[in-house]
Amino acid sequence: MRKGHGNLHRNYRKKGISIRQSEDPRDVEHLIRLLQDVSDRTGMIAHGDDYLRAQAKVLIPQGAARLFFADLAEVEQPIAAAMVFDDEDCRYYMHAAADTEHRRLQASTLLLAEMMADSTSRNQALFDMFGVVPKHARDHA
Repeated sequence: MRKGHGNLHRNYRKKGISIRQSEDPRDVEHLIRLLQDVSDRTGMIAHGDDYLRAQAKVLIPQGAARLFFADLAEVEQPIAAAMVFDDEDCRYYMHAAADTEHRRLQASTLLLAEMMADSTSRNQALFDMFGVVPKHARDHA
């Protein structure tokens, strides 16, 4: 994380941002919406909607995945979302996106810090930040 992110993490509640987790596979629709926003803005090639729905439907009920969201008090839908996979020793940072309108709030950074803290509280020794890239993506930075 960059300089200043610690201050961001300590003060995000003052900006009306809250972080929450979900173990409801249907909530993956928020992540899909935000990934589409990022794709439209940047040209990023996101995984298909059905692929993400299938991951949520299969892995969340098994306790092998969970969703994290950043909510802003005056906004109806989450402004950032992430899906992680968990095993006994490691959390895998798989998919994440933040909406264009609220990017300046750096909600993705907040989500990442909360996911790391939660991983530590679950006694997972590792946090894999590499994520996944669609097979057909040629340039995925």
